[in-house]
Parts: sequence; structure tokens; C-alpha cells
Amino acid sequence: MKTVFTYGSLMFPEVWEKIVRQPYQAEAAVLSGYERKQVKNAEYPAIYPVGAARQHTQVQGVVYFSVNSLDLKLLDDFEGPIYLRETVQISLNNTLQEAQAYVLRAKYRHLLSRLDWQPEYFKTQNMQAFIKRTLGRR
Repeated sequence: MKTVFTYGSLMFPEVWEKIVRQPYQAEAAVLSGYERKQVKNAEYPAIYPVGAARQHTQVQGVVYFSVNSLDLKLLDDFEGPIYLRETVQISLNNTLQEAQAYVLRAKYRHLLSRLDWQPEYFKTQNMQAFIKRTLGRR
């Protein structure tokens, strides 16, 4: 069982619940030392670690607790080969805690735009089309 920090489409129950097979408790959390940028020609983002001089940079997200191994495999398949699931330190209620997060592999950094990814814009403008196109066959 793992804690999973999400920062993009998976933050939204409408997406998360189409991938995993059971409900999970979720809570808002923060990941420091990473940036979230829009992937070029896509509605979703990726995160990557920033240098020590920019450790104050934060990504707001949602953490899901006690995710089982079957659902982790489904999440790995959903995220695909450009992301690596790795252990990160998140802040949850002002306490540091380990979680798994899908981080963009360094060799794919060229896929990122310079634009910050906007969760509210995704929710209101892109989510339904994203679900239909990406998850409609599930």
C-alpha cells in the first residue's frame, strides 16, 4: 500500500475514479522543490525537480492514501513511459510524509512548454474532452 501524490488530471475524482478499482481517502497536499508545467500539445502537466536555489517552488496537489498494488499498476500504465514513479517528500498538514509521484523522466524534459499548468482551466475547459479521448474506452 502506497501514498500517491497527484498534481494533474489525477487530482480530479472524475479522472482518478476511472482508473483505479476502489475508492481511496484523499487530501490536499504540497510538494516542494518541483515545478509543474504544461506538456506541449496536451491538456495535462508534468513535474520535475528544480535546483537547490529554487527549493521554495511548490506544487499543489491531492494525495491518495493506501493505494493497493493493483491500482498502482493501473496508474503506472495510465501515466506511461515518460513518467517515473518515485518517492518524494510531501507536506501534509504541515508534516513531511513520503509519497509516490509521477515525475517526468529527464530525457523527456523537451516535451514541456514554458506554461504553468492551471488546474482550474483543466477542470472547466479540458477535462471532459480529456476523459472522453483518454479514458472513454475504459
